[in-house]
Amino acid sequence: MIRSNTMVLVKAVIWDLLGNAVYFPIWWYTRGLKRMAEFLIDFIRAMEMRLAVRIWIANILKPMYAVTDIPGRIISFLMRVFMIIVRSLALFFIIIFALIAFIFYILWPIFLVLMILVQLGRAVI
Repeated sequence: MIRSNTMVLVKAVIWDLLGNAVYFPIWWYTRGLKRMAEFLIDFIRAMEMRLAVRIWIANILKPMYAVTDIPGRIISFLMRVFMIIVRSLALFFIIIFALIAFIFYILWPIFLVLMILVQLGRAVI
């Protein structure tokens, strides 16, 4: 039996669309979730390196600009404490932002389905 190329193409396109529609939620909550988590962890690590909080803590008692007199040491210590606090707060807010982004990623498909159902008038809210 000979089939036309058009029917074979239509069947392949429909099968591909249905397969993608079924596989999408599985991908979103498995591989996609893993990729999102890895991206956010890398982002937090990069920001921690950029803010260099560990370096500021490691050098807290070292005088800045090789000023070894007492006022220079006090100013250096206070400046480093201030910078550690400010940079730690910035890192804290970056971590909070990453957690919010992760939660948003998890809830986004559920929200979309709910909004589609609301627009169709079939949501149970």
